[in-house]
Amino acid sequence: MFKMIKLELKRGCTSIGMLISLTMGIACMLYQLIPWINKFEKSKKMWQIYEEYTSFTRGGFYNLWFPSLLDAASIYYFYFVGIIAVLPFAASYYKDKKSGVIKNICTRIRKKTYIKAKYIATFITGGIAVTIPLIVDFLLVRLYIPYDYFCTDGTLMSAVTSWGEYMLDHPYIAAVLLLFAWFLWGGVLACIALTVSAFSENYFTIQLMPFFFMLILFYLPGFIPVKYSVVFPYFFLTIFGNSNPIIGIVISLVVATGLYVLFVTREAKRDIL
Repeated sequence: MFKMIKLELKRGCTSIGMLISLTMGIACMLYQLIPWINKFEKSKKMWQIYEEYTSFTRGGFYNLWFPSLLDAASIYYFYFVGIIAVLPFAASYYKDKKSGVIKNICTRIRKKTYIKAKYIATFITGGIAVTIPLIVDFLLVRLYIPYDYFCTDGTLMSAVTSWGEYMLDHPYIAAVLLLFAWFLWGGVLACIALTVSAFSENYFTIQLMPFFFMLILFYLPGFIPVKYSVVFPYFFLTIFGNSNPIIGIVISLVVATGLYVLFVTREAKRDIL
Protein backbone atom coordinates (compact mmCIF):
# COMPACT_ATOMS: atom_id res chain seq x y z
CA MET A 1 0.00 0.00 0.00
CA PHE A 2 2.66 2.53 1.04
CA LYS A 3 4.88 1.63 -1.93
CA MET A 4 1.95 2.23 -4.25
CA ILE A 5 1.18 5.58 -2.61
CA LYS A 6 4.83 6.57 -2.93
CA LEU A 7 4.84 5.63 -6.61
CA GLU A 8 1.64 7.57 -7.30
CA LEU A 9 2.90 10.59 -5.38
CA LYS A 10 6.08 10.59 -7.43
CA ARG A 11 4.03 10.54 -10.62
CA GLY A 12 1.88 13.43 -9.42
CA CYS A 13 4.60 15.63 -7.95
CA THR A 14 6.85 15.31 -11.01
CA SER A 15 4.12 15.78 -13.59
CA ILE A 16 3.86 18.64 -16.05
CA GLY A 17 0.52 19.43 -14.49
CA MET A 18 2.18 20.13 -11.14
CA LEU A 19 4.62 22.53 -12.80
CA ILE A 20 1.78 24.34 -14.56
CA SER A 21 -0.25 24.53 -11.34
CA LEU A 22 2.61 25.97 -9.31
CA THR A 23 3.38 28.47 -12.06
CA MET A 24 -0.26 29.60 -12.15
CA GLY A 25 -0.50 29.82 -8.37
CA ILE A 26 2.73 31.73 -7.84
CA ALA A 27 1.84 34.04 -10.74
CA CYS A 28 -1.45 34.89 -8.99
CA MET A 29 0.42 35.63 -5.78
CA LEU A 30 2.99 37.85 -7.51
CA TYR A 31 0.28 39.68 -9.45
CA GLN A 32 -1.32 40.87 -6.23
CA LEU A 33 1.95 41.27 -4.28
CA ILE A 34 4.18 43.23 -6.67
CA PRO A 35 2.03 46.42 -6.60
CA TRP A 36 2.10 46.33 -2.79
CA ILE A 37 5.87 45.91 -2.78
CA ASN A 38 6.23 48.93 -5.08
CA LYS A 39 4.09 51.01 -2.69
CA PHE A 40 6.14 49.69 0.20
CA GLU A 41 9.41 50.85 -1.35
CA LYS A 42 8.00 54.29 -2.18
CA SER A 43 6.78 54.71 1.39
CA LYS A 44 10.09 53.98 3.11
CA LYS A 45 11.24 57.60 3.17
CA MET A 46 7.86 58.75 4.47
CA TRP A 47 8.13 56.31 7.39
CA GLN A 48 11.65 57.46 8.19
CA ILE A 49 10.50 61.07 8.35
CA TYR A 50 7.18 60.77 10.16
CA GLU A 51 7.76 57.89 12.59
CA GLU A 52 10.09 60.14 14.58
CA TYR A 53 7.36 62.73 15.20
CA THR A 54 3.99 61.00 14.96
CA SER A 55 2.34 57.68 15.64
CA PHE A 56 2.42 56.90 11.93
CA THR A 57 2.85 53.12 11.49
CA ARG A 58 3.12 50.80 8.56
CA GLY A 59 0.42 48.19 7.91
CA GLY A 60 0.80 44.81 9.58
CA PHE A 61 1.63 41.48 8.00
CA TYR A 62 -2.01 40.63 7.45
CA ASN A 63 -2.40 43.72 5.27
CA LEU A 64 -0.33 41.96 2.62
CA TRP A 65 -0.60 38.19 2.97
CA PHE A 66 -3.10 36.67 0.54
CA PRO A 67 -5.73 35.36 3.03
CA SER A 68 -6.47 38.92 4.18
CA LEU A 69 -6.64 40.78 0.86
CA LEU A 70 -9.88 41.98 -0.71
CA ASP A 71 -8.53 43.40 -3.97
CA ALA A 72 -9.44 41.98 -7.39
CA ALA A 73 -5.99 40.49 -7.92
CA SER A 74 -6.28 38.26 -4.85
CA ILE A 75 -9.69 36.98 -5.98
CA TYR A 76 -8.11 35.48 -9.11
CA TYR A 77 -6.60 32.73 -6.98
CA PHE A 78 -10.07 31.73 -5.80
CA TYR A 79 -11.18 31.61 -9.43
CA PHE A 80 -8.32 29.39 -10.53
CA VAL A 81 -7.78 27.22 -7.44
CA GLY A 82 -10.18 24.62 -8.83
CA ILE A 83 -7.89 24.22 -11.84
CA ILE A 84 -4.65 24.47 -9.86
CA ALA A 85 -5.68 21.59 -7.59
CA VAL A 86 -6.75 19.36 -10.47
CA LEU A 87 -3.94 19.68 -13.01
CA PRO A 88 -1.20 17.69 -11.22
CA PHE A 89 -2.89 14.30 -10.86
CA ALA A 90 -6.70 14.34 -10.67
CA ALA A 91 -7.18 13.04 -14.21
CA SER A 92 -4.54 10.31 -13.87
CA TYR A 93 -7.15 7.65 -13.06
CA TYR A 94 -9.02 8.49 -16.26
CA LYS A 95 -5.75 8.36 -18.22
CA ASP A 96 -4.72 5.06 -16.64
CA LYS A 97 -7.99 3.48 -17.74
CA LYS A 98 -7.77 4.91 -21.25
CA SER A 99 -4.15 3.91 -21.79
CA GLY A 100 -4.48 0.45 -20.26
CA VAL A 101 -1.84 1.13 -17.60
CA ILE A 102 -4.34 0.10 -14.95
CA LYS A 103 -4.35 -3.46 -16.31
CA ASN A 104 -0.60 -3.78 -15.85
CA ILE A 105 -0.79 -2.36 -12.32
CA CYS A 106 -3.72 -4.48 -11.13
CA THR A 107 -2.10 -7.70 -12.29
CA ARG A 108 0.61 -7.07 -9.70
CA ILE A 109 -1.39 -5.65 -6.78
CA ARG A 110 -4.98 -5.79 -5.53
CA LYS A 111 -7.34 -3.48 -7.39
CA LYS A 112 -8.62 -1.97 -4.13
CA THR A 113 -5.07 -1.16 -3.05
CA TYR A 114 -4.48 0.70 -6.30
CA ILE A 115 -7.75 2.62 -5.95
CA LYS A 116 -7.01 3.66 -2.37
CA ALA A 117 -3.46 4.71 -3.26
CA LYS A 118 -4.78 6.70 -6.22
CA TYR A 119 -7.20 8.62 -4.01
CA ILE A 120 -4.63 9.38 -1.31
CA ALA A 121 -2.00 10.49 -3.84
CA THR A 122 -4.50 12.68 -5.67
CA PHE A 123 -5.56 14.30 -2.43
CA ILE A 124 -1.97 15.06 -1.36
CA THR A 125 -0.84 16.40 -4.74
CA GLY A 126 -3.89 18.65 -4.95
CA GLY A 127 -3.14 20.00 -1.49
CA ILE A 128 0.51 20.60 -2.34
CA ALA A 129 -0.30 22.44 -5.56
CA VAL A 130 -2.70 24.78 -3.76
CA THR A 131 -0.60 25.39 -0.63
CA ILE A 132 2.90 26.01 -2.03
CA PRO A 133 1.97 29.35 -3.70
CA LEU A 134 0.57 30.53 -0.34
CA ILE A 135 3.80 29.55 1.40
CA VAL A 136 5.82 31.42 -1.24
CA ASP A 137 3.60 34.46 -0.73
CA PHE A 138 4.03 34.16 3.05
CA LEU A 139 7.83 34.14 2.74
CA LEU A 140 7.92 37.03 0.26
CA VAL A 141 5.71 39.22 2.45
CA ARG A 142 7.80 38.32 5.47
CA LEU A 143 10.85 39.78 3.72
CA TYR A 144 9.21 43.18 4.09
CA ILE A 145 7.10 42.94 7.23
CA PRO A 146 7.80 40.65 10.21
CA TYR A 147 5.01 38.16 10.81
CA ASP A 148 4.67 39.13 14.45
CA TYR A 149 4.23 42.83 13.56
CA PHE A 150 0.54 43.75 13.75
CA CYS A 151 -1.24 46.97 13.03
CA THR A 152 -4.97 46.32 13.07
CA ASP A 153 -6.12 49.88 12.39
CA GLY A 154 -7.79 50.04 8.99
CA THR A 155 -7.64 46.28 8.45
CA LEU A 156 -10.17 43.49 8.66
CA MET A 157 -8.53 42.40 11.92
CA SER A 158 -9.86 45.54 13.59
CA ALA A 159 -13.20 43.69 13.81
CA VAL A 160 -13.31 41.91 17.15
CA THR A 161 -13.87 38.20 16.57
CA SER A 162 -12.62 35.15 18.43
CA TRP A 163 -10.52 34.16 15.40
CA GLY A 164 -9.06 37.66 15.05
CA GLU A 165 -8.10 37.64 18.72
CA TYR A 166 -6.50 34.21 18.34
CA MET A 167 -4.40 35.41 15.39
CA LEU A 168 -3.11 38.31 17.44
CA ASP A 169 -2.21 36.06 20.38
CA HIS A 170 -0.84 33.10 18.38
CA PRO A 171 0.22 34.37 14.93
CA TYR A 172 2.36 31.40 13.90
CA ILE A 173 -0.17 28.77 14.93
CA ALA A 174 -2.83 30.76 13.08
CA ALA A 175 -0.72 30.74 9.90
CA VAL A 176 -0.23 26.96 10.15
CA LEU A 177 -3.97 26.45 10.61
CA LEU A 178 -4.73 28.62 7.59
CA LEU A 179 -2.23 26.76 5.42
CA PHE A 180 -3.49 23.39 6.63
CA ALA A 181 -7.07 24.39 5.81
CA TRP A 182 -5.94 25.37 2.30
CA PHE A 183 -4.06 22.07 1.93
CA LEU A 184 -7.13 20.03 2.85
CA TRP A 185 -9.42 22.06 0.62
CA GLY A 186 -7.01 21.68 -2.30
CA GLY A 187 -7.08 17.93 -1.74
CA VAL A 188 -10.89 17.97 -1.70
CA LEU A 189 -11.03 19.82 -5.03
CA ALA A 190 -8.64 17.33 -6.61
CA CYS A 191 -10.65 14.39 -5.28
CA ILE A 192 -13.88 15.88 -6.60
CA ALA A 193 -12.38 15.61 -10.09
CA LEU A 194 -11.11 12.10 -9.33
CA THR A 195 -14.56 11.00 -8.16
CA VAL A 196 -16.17 12.54 -11.25
CA SER A 197 -13.79 10.42 -13.36
CA ALA A 198 -15.50 7.34 -11.91
CA PHE A 199 -18.80 8.49 -13.46
CA SER A 200 -17.75 10.41 -16.56
CA GLU A 201 -15.59 9.54 -19.54
CA ASN A 202 -15.29 13.16 -20.66
CA TYR A 203 -11.84 14.57 -19.92
CA PHE A 204 -12.94 18.21 -19.84
CA THR A 205 -15.84 17.48 -17.49
CA ILE A 206 -13.38 15.84 -15.08
CA GLN A 207 -10.89 18.70 -15.23
CA LEU A 208 -13.37 21.59 -15.06
CA MET A 209 -15.88 20.31 -12.49
CA PRO A 210 -13.93 21.70 -9.45
CA PHE A 211 -13.54 25.05 -11.24
CA PHE A 212 -17.30 25.47 -11.66
CA PHE A 213 -17.86 24.08 -8.16
CA MET A 214 -15.64 26.84 -6.73
CA LEU A 215 -17.41 29.50 -8.80
CA ILE A 216 -20.75 28.40 -7.34
CA LEU A 217 -19.37 28.43 -3.79
CA PHE A 218 -17.80 31.85 -4.40
CA TYR A 219 -21.02 33.58 -5.49
CA LEU A 220 -23.64 31.58 -3.57
CA PRO A 221 -23.13 33.38 -0.21
CA GLY A 222 -24.48 36.54 -1.83
CA PHE A 223 -27.90 34.89 -2.15
CA ILE A 224 -28.26 33.37 1.32
CA PRO A 225 -28.39 34.74 4.90
CA VAL A 226 -25.04 36.02 6.16
CA LYS A 227 -24.99 33.62 9.12
CA TYR A 228 -24.51 30.68 6.73
CA SER A 229 -21.47 32.20 5.01
CA VAL A 230 -19.11 30.65 7.59
CA VAL A 231 -19.32 27.29 5.80
CA PHE A 232 -18.12 28.67 2.45
CA PRO A 233 -14.43 28.57 1.41
CA TYR A 234 -14.09 32.29 0.72
CA PHE A 235 -14.68 32.85 4.44
CA PHE A 236 -13.10 29.87 6.20
CA LEU A 237 -9.95 30.12 4.06
CA THR A 238 -9.47 33.81 4.82
CA ILE A 239 -9.81 36.16 7.81
CA PHE A 240 -13.11 37.59 6.57
CA GLY A 241 -16.30 37.46 8.60
CA ASN A 242 -16.89 35.23 11.61
CA SER A 243 -15.58 32.01 10.08
CA ASN A 244 -12.19 30.42 10.80
CA PRO A 245 -9.89 27.66 9.45
CA ILE A 246 -11.12 25.13 12.02
CA ILE A 247 -14.51 25.14 10.30
CA GLY A 248 -12.75 24.67 6.96
CA ILE A 249 -10.66 21.79 8.29
CA VAL A 250 -13.74 19.98 9.64
CA ILE A 251 -15.73 20.53 6.43
CA SER A 252 -12.80 19.40 4.27
CA LEU A 253 -12.26 16.23 6.29
CA VAL A 254 -15.97 15.35 6.16
CA VAL A 255 -16.19 15.93 2.40
CA ALA A 256 -12.90 14.10 1.73
CA THR A 257 -14.10 11.09 3.74
CA GLY A 258 -17.40 11.03 1.87
CA LEU A 259 -15.66 11.21 -1.50
CA TYR A 260 -13.24 8.47 -0.43
CA VAL A 261 -16.07 6.10 0.52
CA LEU A 262 -17.96 6.86 -2.71
CA PHE A 263 -14.94 6.49 -5.00
CA VAL A 264 -13.41 3.40 -3.41
CA THR A 265 -16.73 1.60 -2.94
CA ARG A 266 -17.88 2.24 -6.48
CA GLU A 267 -14.63 1.48 -8.27
CA ALA A 268 -13.78 -1.59 -6.16
CA LYS A 269 -17.01 -3.23 -7.32
CA ARG A 270 -16.66 -2.26 -10.98
CA ASP A 271 -14.78 -4.17 -13.61
CA ILE A 272 -12.28 -1.42 -14.40
CA LEU A 273 -9.91 -3.81 -16.16
